[in-house]
Amino acid sequence: MLANFVTQTSIAHLPKEKFVEVPIPRPSAGEQRAIATALSDVDALIAGLEKLIAKKRDLKQAAMQQLLTGQTRLPGFSGEWEVKRLGDTAILKARIGWQGLTTAEYLDSGDFYLVTGTEFDRGYINWKSCHFVDESRYKQDKHIQLKLHDVLVTKDGTIGKVALISDLPAPATLNSGVFVIRPVEEAFHPEFFYYLLCSNIFVEFLNQLSAGSTINHLYQKDFVGFTYRTPPTLEEQTAIATVLSDMDAELAALEARLAKTRALKQGMMQELLTGRTRLV
Repeated sequence: MLANFVTQTSIAHLPKEKFVEVPIPRPSAGEQRAIATALSDVDALIAGLEKLIAKKRDLKQAAMQQLLTGQTRLPGFSGEWEVKRLGDTAILKARIGWQGLTTAEYLDSGDFYLVTGTEFDRGYINWKSCHFVDESRYKQDKHIQLKLHDVLVTKDGTIGKVALISDLPAPATLNSGVFVIRPVEEAFHPEFFYYLLCSNIFVEFLNQLSAGSTINHLYQKDFVGFTYRTPPTLEEQTAIATVLSDMDAELAALEARLAKTRALKQGMMQELLTGRTRLV
């Protein structure tokens, strides 16, 4: 409605004399109170969800701190944790220099996804935002053809972003800015290692690399020196990953509910504040 009264100059603005001419639907005082109450109730629901999500995030961070360091053990598990070095326990691969892609090769549609790091979304891949490459580029290097449970880490630009391949809707490959990490002979459980990289343990490693300066590239020669601790069995690693994954799923459900509630509020405002829908 207000757009019809905006004056266009070099910068669009709404003059006072035009604003006072804007027609505003005005129901009875009783109906105004009913509308305000309905919208206020939705606001309270949104605020409650935001508070609950913040609490759940804090609980997850606390659980990660306890479970990924061995401070708290899940029932039925015991034994000393082991110190491991990434270079001894994992295979790291990335698109090598001569295989580099130009942005002109990024396709808007196709059969082969390209993961660049910008599609990392809260620890997973937002496939809807991915570009594509042609078949020859996908087949160029089998080592960076993605598989379920692969762990990805960005090594250029914003380094240290982490993602887990939890689903793979179509064949996918990497650009030169992302490492794919796979365990050697079940040296670790991929999901456990993923959560390890999402924790302060990995953040501290990156901070030590930077030593107070800003680094914009994570070199493989440095990354392989990352040391970490794991429970003595894959079963315990799996159990820890399951606990944290369940917490992620709960957070995702709450965030989806919050987004839906916010959209509902916008729809209600459009209907109730214009008189299209009347409260009985």
